[in-house]
Amino acid sequence: MKADEFRAWRKELGLTQKEVASELGLSTLTVQQYERGFRHDNNRPVTIPKKIADACGLVTTKIRKKRGDVKLRHKFVSDEVRARVEKRLVEQRICINPVSALIFFSEHYDPFSDEIDEWLKENISKHGYAKFRVPDAEALGGSVVILHFFDQDDGFWFVMKFGGTEKER
Repeated sequence: MKADEFRAWRKELGLTQKEVASELGLSTLTVQQYERGFRHDNNRPVTIPKKIADACGLVTTKIRKKRGDVKLRHKFVSDEVRARVEKRLVEQRICINPVSALIFFSEHYDPFSDEIDEWLKENISKHGYAKFRVPDAEALGGSVVILHFFDQDDGFWFVMKFGGTEKER
């Protein structure tokens, strides 16, 4: 993560430097240095450690959950991965045609799995759904999660709720 990305992340969440410092367990001065990309006293460059960048992702999830603004990151699964997943489903005698907007890398799905499961139980009781996790070494997080709705409208409402059609920036 670079300084401008760190600053943009904070602003996108609408947090102050002090709030970010508190969330990440850092001093406000450290947050200021991360945003500038250099130390103020000697102009030496400051590198944002990977563990801090990873923690930013967790803070994003926490803040969005708190606000009720849960948006599921979605990077479309490549045709190659999708073909392997479909082959595995057929081998297991599961005959569904996975819809791109409802196929997620587990890395993107897992942080929201509790909220998604809760929403599904509350909102999709009439027609039903199925959730499949198919291991795939090349998929982000090591597997692909497929949601299959028995009513197309339920799938549409899921996508509207969780923003599952947004491509990763």
